[in-house]
Order: sequence, then C-alpha cells, then structure tokens
Amino acid sequence: MTADAKQLDALKAYLLLLKNNGSKRAIISQSEHLSRQLLSKLTGQSVNQATYRLAVNALLDSLPDHYRNNALCVAREFYPFLISDIKSVATMMGSGNYRGAPDSSGFKLDENIRTIDELINIANSTTLTHHEFALHTQYLTCLNA
Repeated sequence: MTADAKQLDALKAYLLLLKNNGSKRAIISQSEHLSRQLLSKLTGQSVNQATYRLAVNALLDSLPDHYRNNALCVAREFYPFLISDIKSVATMMGSGNYRGAPDSSGFKLDENIRTIDELINIANSTTLTHHEFALHTQYLTCLNA
C-alpha cells in the first residue's frame, strides 16, 4: 500500500485533529486504519468525488457490517483533508458534524490557514500538559521497546 506525500499529510492532519480534540485512542487508531485502507483503494488515481466514492464503496464492501458505520464516518471526515479543503473542515467542526470536536459550537479556524501543512504545524504546536507529556513519553518508550 503506497500513498503519495500529499495523501499522507492529509492523513497526518486528520489524525492530529482527532487527537487534539480529545478523541479516544481507540477511535484514532480505528480512524487511521480505515483511512489507510481507503488510501490503498485510491493508489494510482487522482482524488476527486467520483474516485473517492468508488474507493469508499469498495472499502465498505470489504468490511464486516459492524465496521461500516465507522468507516462511513471516517470517509466523510477524511475527504476534506484529502482534497485540502480547509474551509470544509472548519464548517464540519463548526456545525457539530465532526465527532472529534466535543464542543464545536465555539470552534473557529484561523482564516489565515490555507494549507494542510499549516494546519499540521498549528496542531503540532499545541502544548501538552505535564501529565500528557509524561504519558506520551511513556507511550513512545513502549513503542520503541
């Protein structure tokens, strides 16, 4: 499974936004898995509404019934990132149609953000509390063991 750099940046931004909005680790892991499966269905194709719809349908057909609702949710959330549509991300979060935002009614996206790279940089600059940093360090240590 290969995905180009733009698609991987979109995936990174999507997952960072889930993480920074307090989504549980299980949700983030499942979202990453389903997004990567979706990207594998798009290999070698330009991403547009038609190719994405075909990839989503192929993904849904390949999954057991109990995963399809989550996969559809991920597909809806991930598409704006994949096409670098920052305004749609902001609209989705502001309308409450984004499961990663616990209270999205007051959400405002900086209007100066124009690219996925800028969104990633802002998400990465979020300061962790001492407790969060300790947990993150412990998690990375376990991964490297």
